[in-house]
Amino acid sequence: MSAYTASVVEGRPLKIQRLEELLSRGLPVPPLLAVAPGEPDRSPAIDELLADGPVIVRGALAGEDGPRTSAAGLSVSIASCRDSEAVSAAMGSVDAWAKS
Repeated sequence: MSAYTASVVEGRPLKIQRLEELLSRGLPVPPLLAVAPGEPDRSPAIDELLADGPVIVRGALAGEDGPRTSAAGLSVSIASCRDSEAVSAAMGSVDAWAKS
């Protein structure tokens, strides 16, 4: 099984599934929005997150939260995005970093 297939189950990244499990158990999880490259525009959801204050845009590596691997935090993160333009620019930077 490749790192990518190990990190994606039922079409959703394993990290998202783990966060959903924590939420279902009543544990605190910060608000989040997972966006994959090429997904439809998520502007309304991004605006909703920004209503609570600045956000962090971070990249994720395929397999970073696999059953036998841990690479969390090795990709780029851009903090203090305060509006949709900053989020869009940060997403572009994360995408460019991932392609480098």
